[in-house]
Amino acid sequence: MEPKNVLLFAFANSDPKWGNYLRHLNNEQHALRDLFRPLEQRGKCSYIERANAGIDEIVKVLDDKDYQGNIAILHFAGHGDTEFIQAQGLDNRPELLDMDRFAEYLGLARCPHLVFLNACWSAAHARKLHEVGVACIIGTESAVGDEIATEFAEGFYRAIVDGKTISDAFDRATLNIEGSR
Repeated sequence: MEPKNVLLFAFANSDPKWGNYLRHLNNEQHALRDLFRPLEQRGKCSYIERANAGIDEIVKVLDDKDYQGNIAILHFAGHGDTEFIQAQGLDNRPELLDMDRFAEYLGLARCPHLVFLNACWSAAHARKLHEVGVACIIGTESAVGDEIATEFAEGFYRAIVDGKTISDAFDRATLNIEGSR
């Protein structure tokens, strides 16, 4: 039986020696795992997590015949800009993922319903992702601090787990961030 509602969470951080280390990324990873594991245990979803995610690891999950067409959420947390997101390569060196090419790949791989790019400047990729069939895309329009990005993701997914729509979850996470600043 094929799993439904597969949730793929990929986290890519830089080794501190390469700079730009995201101090709160591990907090985001653990908080999201804690939110979704109970749902997985009740058979509501399959939670797949890739820490220190490289491009090959993400694609391997997307290509897995057991998951194709069933990935509801692809969440990426790490660094980004208007052209690339930064995965984690060999020896924890930065590995750049061209988002135009990756969007085309997602279109061929039967897109997830939601792509959440928790990375700076990632909203620039929304148009291309939408063109290939991704229904909902969340990204940032500028640079964002690591702690705020983590808080937003936690608030968003907490609302999703509580049964809110994507739009309502986005609004709640936004209000939470604005209220805490």
